[in-house]
Amino acid sequence: RDESTSFVGGEISRIISTQRELENRYEKLITERGALKGLSNKTKYIAVQAEIQDVSHALRESTKSLCRNLKDNPNIAGNLVKIHRERTELIDILTSMIAELQDSGGYDTLTSRVNEDKLSQEQQKEIMRKERETAA
Repeated sequence: RDESTSFVGGEISRIISTQRELENRYEKLITERGALKGLSNKTKYIAVQAEIQDVSHALRESTKSLCRNLKDNPNIAGNLVKIHRERTELIDILTSMIAELQDSGGYDTLTSRVNEDKLSQEQQKEIMRKERETAA
């Protein structure tokens, strides 16, 4: 759990760091270009202008990558918490079912739980259907 969160977090941090470096480089180049405008050194001015375009392109790509990463992983921590909670809940259900099987030879608690969950899912689907109808 922590591994995937730190991987995504590390990737996003790396992109932000790269973006910061590109922004600093871009700012320096703009300043340098401004200083070269009045000079007669056209070759240096053209070289700086080309580098500004390269850095600008890299900055755009970095921004796209950051947006894509943030969009793909909007709330990984929240999703991992939900998975952990559901896994714990499943372990509890299976543990109580094993105890019930050993005590009475049946699994009424599990059957009841499955039926409750099915009913809950059907109610959620109905609510979503009504919301779609209302929105349409």
